[in-house]
Amino acid sequence: MVLAFRYHSTGYPNMDLLAKIIYLADKIERGKDYPLIEEERLLAYHNIDKAIILCLNNQIKH
Repeated sequence: MVLAFRYHSTGYPNMDLLAKIIYLADKIERGKDYPLIEEERLLAYHNIDKAIILCLNNQIKH
């Protein structure tokens, strides 16, 4: 659990479910506004792994 909090804004390889939830919560929290955030928010409800991949890809592109 310590890793989940330490890397909440960057993520890390082989995250467990809690780490994934914390990572996504940081990325898509209310008040944040950037291109494709609504797509990330919607996808987070349906497929957490795909939402993380989308967030990471968007972060790399930005």
